[in-house]
Amino acid sequence: SYFATYQIVGKKGWVHQCRDIDEGTKFDLKDVYMMHDETNVYFKITTYRGWEDPFKDGVFFEIDIDADQNPDTGFEEGMGEDFFISVYPDQEGIMKCYVAIYTSDGWQDYQEIETFKIEKNSNIVELSFPRILIGNPDKFNYWVGVGYWYEEEDKNWDYYPNDDEPFYYLEYDLTKKLTQPALPLEIDIPDNYKTDRDSIMVKGKTSSDATVEINGEEVLVSSSGIFAKIVELNPGENIIDVKAYDSAGNTAEVKRRVIYEKGRKVVIELWIGKKKAKMNGKDYLLDAPPFIENGRTLVPIRFIAESFGAKVDWIGETKTVIINLESKKISIVLQIGSKIAIVNGERIILDVAPKIVNGRTFVPLRFVAETFGAEVLWNGSERKITIIFTP
Repeated sequence: SYFATYQIVGKKGWVHQCRDIDEGTKFDLKDVYMMHDETNVYFKITTYRGWEDPFKDGVFFEIDIDADQNPDTGFEEGMGEDFFISVYPDQEGIMKCYVAIYTSDGWQDYQEIETFKIEKNSNIVELSFPRILIGNPDKFNYWVGVGYWYEEEDKNWDYYPNDDEPFYYLEYDLTKKLTQPALPLEIDIPDNYKTDRDSIMVKGKTSSDATVEINGEEVLVSSSGIFAKIVELNPGENIIDVKAYDSAGNTAEVKRRVIYEKGRKVVIELWIGKKKAKMNGKDYLLDAPPFIENGRTLVPIRFIAESFGAKVDWIGETKTVIINLESKKISIVLQIGSKIAIVNGERIILDVAPKIVNGRTFVPLRFVAETFGAEVLWNGSERKITIIFTP
């Protein structure tokens, strides 16, 4: 990478300023992020296409700044730039960053900036400069561009905002306190929310450029930052985990506890030798099917217990399964290969020891029925098991 004293590595708090469209230029401007503190201004700029080596590939960036917000001063009519900052391939064979100032004699090199970073195999440049360098204004106007240094024509030049008549620009307010989260994230579900429905609509809002995952699944974020997803609930306690992240490296996470207090029974349908299963009419695919061994029917305990609303933990070191059903105050400890189970502190002898098939723990059906107080129906012609559980 090409940088000397780079002071903003690891700093959080980037605030998204704009996203440009991909117009097909060599690198093409994508996102601009900014932040500030009492001393410095910080920029992070990303492109749609990156570079292997920024010097050899000839990428350069330019930030034009109108520090006095006066279109009649500075360079040209329109925005009236007083300063421009460029990151470019220098004749010395390295990337450099300079600030130039517009004077009565035209543009003059003003000061070299060492606090910048542009790495190989990347599409990101970051830089910072002292506020006093541009006169420490309360606000300033700016626009950002990216181009190809080794081409005289401007066909590989892209900038934002990109309308000439009238000349548009962005504004940045240095008086604003950056107390807001780097990446805002809100959802409309209170913690410890209780419902009698078997699904819930999770709605929320974040930055429009963020990626959002709900319980590990990515969801669509609208141009206004709104997202929504229907999440299926298990009986009992459910954790809704919403994560957001953006290309600047900012992350946010919100978790909500949702309790499904279902008023109807849990009906599980299983078939001997088949991986298909149903829970309250909804289809599921098991990793391994129920089977009969020595006249005993063995069923997957995790699928059944979690359908009942229980929490299931696996202790790999001792090959132990721990099941807790808070709603009925049931605690179960099982060990693979052992016919002894501990139910609410009491030893129970199983007909068949639990065993692992395809990474899943199977236990005798009779044990499930007796321990959870479930009703079991058997259809011999279909080799079908129906388990009915009342929460």
